[in-house]
Amino acid sequence: MAQTLSSREIPDSLDAPVIFGSKGSGGLLVVRPGNNALVPWCSVPEGFYALVTTSGAEVLYGEKQSPVWPSGWFLSGPFTKISHLVTKQTVIFDAPVKGCKTADNVTVQIDVSVAFRIMGDERKGEDPGMVRTFVHQVTPAGLESQLKDALAEEIRTLARSLKHTQVYACRTGAHDEAVAGAAGGANDDSDDDGNEGTADRGVDVTLEMKKRLNNQFERQGVQISDVMIQDVKLPADITQQMSNKSLVRSKKEYEMMEQRFEMQNITLTNEYNAKKVDYDELRDKTEAEG
Repeated sequence: MAQTLSSREIPDSLDAPVIFGSKGSGGLLVVRPGNNALVPWCSVPEGFYALVTTSGAEVLYGEKQSPVWPSGWFLSGPFTKISHLVTKQTVIFDAPVKGCKTADNVTVQIDVSVAFRIMGDERKGEDPGMVRTFVHQVTPAGLESQLKDALAEEIRTLARSLKHTQVYACRTGAHDEAVAGAAGGANDDSDDDGNEGTADRGVDVTLEMKKRLNNQFERQGVQISDVMIQDVKLPADITQQMSNKSLVRSKKEYEMMEQRFEMQNITLTNEYNAKKVDYDELRDKTEAEG
């Protein structure tokens, strides 16, 4: 998971798989390989879109005149080189949004993550020209700025439409926890159904968010595959209050379970004693008749 998106220069195109697989490279999208003029060939590693230039001018590939070159080896002159390698893998970008005001005027921080990839794969029916658009017009830094702005707008709108406990319940995948845990403890019994509905709404919200983001970014060669609300951070005093209410509710439920256990134990004991009396009477009667 990355909080920044970047590009960098590397010595050789063959170093790209190792560099992209190294620790801390989660936000790396584009690399610019160095040009080894002593070698009469170029190599495009698997898993990357490659742009090739000769003396700075872009070279198109094949009969379709595609700006993206496929993986493999090809002969080249001293002034031909791979100018850019763009990753095909899915990248997860984390963008915490601070200072979000809820409907009840509580300031929260919402951690949202988005999974995306760069488009341009002909096998998926995509236009390879999108890779060129991303490299020369969008850029990793530009995409980072646009994603942060778009996500902040979406999340602030979401927060303003809900109370702080409902926003807490909107965390992705937090349905059961939101209903039975801290969010439920923050409300009285009459609010439980609302929290359950909000937990379901959290999934719907991220799906709608994904659609709107794709409408904006697919034109720039970026496809959003998922949006996740990872966490909601509340002020310390409200968190403590929610925790205390959760403890009170848990204690009440524990006491109710103890009472049910004791009642069940008494019922079973009485049934056992009654059956024992019946058995003793039957035994005495059988012995007398025998």
